[in-house]
Amino acid sequence: MPFYADISNKNDDYYKLFRNIAFVIVAINMMRLRSAMLVSAFTFGSDELSEEYEATGVLAHLNQLLYAIFPYMMYKADKFHKSAYLIIVLTMVSMFAVAVKSWIIIPLFAGMFLRIHMGKTKLGIKVILVPIICGALVFFVSYYFIMVVSGQSELSSEWFEYLYYHFVDYLIGGVLAFTQDFQQGILEPVMTESLFGPLVNIYKALTGGEFVNVINPIYYPLGELGENNVRTFMGTILCYSHDIGFSIVFVSLMSTMLYMYFLMSKHTYSIFIIIASCYNIAFLAFGFFDFYWLTLSSYEIPIICLVISCCLFSKHSPLLAHEKV
Repeated sequence: MPFYADISNKNDDYYKLFRNIAFVIVAINMMRLRSAMLVSAFTFGSDELSEEYEATGVLAHLNQLLYAIFPYMMYKADKFHKSAYLIIVLTMVSMFAVAVKSWIIIPLFAGMFLRIHMGKTKLGIKVILVPIICGALVFFVSYYFIMVVSGQSELSSEWFEYLYYHFVDYLIGGVLAFTQDFQQGILEPVMTESLFGPLVNIYKALTGGEFVNVINPIYYPLGELGENNVRTFMGTILCYSHDIGFSIVFVSLMSTMLYMYFLMSKHTYSIFIIIASCYNIAFLAFGFFDFYWLTLSSYEIPIICLVISCCLFSKHSPLLAHEKV
């Protein structure tokens, strides 16, 4: 049985709407990618191409809309909605071009959570293993493009060794760096404002002023694993604030708000409210690595989902009305 109300419909109008929107954004991305590769002569997956291709301004916000639609396409993908598969593949091409691994894996996890929650995919050992294997493949393919295809390295035993250590760093580096950092009395300067960085920077963009830097300036050496500047979800909050009491209150309030949103999503027929909740779950799932609410996307994607829901629902109750999905 679905965890949420069953709102599937094989012949829906909203699928066509979001399919068309997604195709438009994907087409823009493919044209930009082709132009960047032709003009710059950079190889797909290289850091140089990523910098050249990465969207800014209006295009960046359109890509956030595409991220919001992506789990919906994963949910709808079946024999009745074959075009969803094409959108998924082309969207992932643009994700790999940007070469930010977390923002390839997190949308995939959000889509998988959505399918499980809606009862379209049954939870089992296979479903648990598939995202883990897919995450590892994304990691491998990303570095294959970044290092081998771009000509920075050859496919050799040294490259596989480097990849192994980097993968281990991705899995446990945040915990190790936070542990060492905490034992040495926290090396970061006080950066409490940075925990609200996206919101503060929006305010400063509107009113003027210097933006807040949300990137941890301290790279802690971890031997063979290299240097690491991430401190896990809770570790980042503590290292940025230097205050255990503040960290406990911050985590408690944030946990309460996210759980309340999750409860609200259980009682809605809006699939985009549920998608926003699935993204929140995905951000939390990657808390072993970093605190993802340092990025604007962690706010913008759920807000886009809320706006879509409010625009497409009953005028009486936009959060509880039936959606044609």
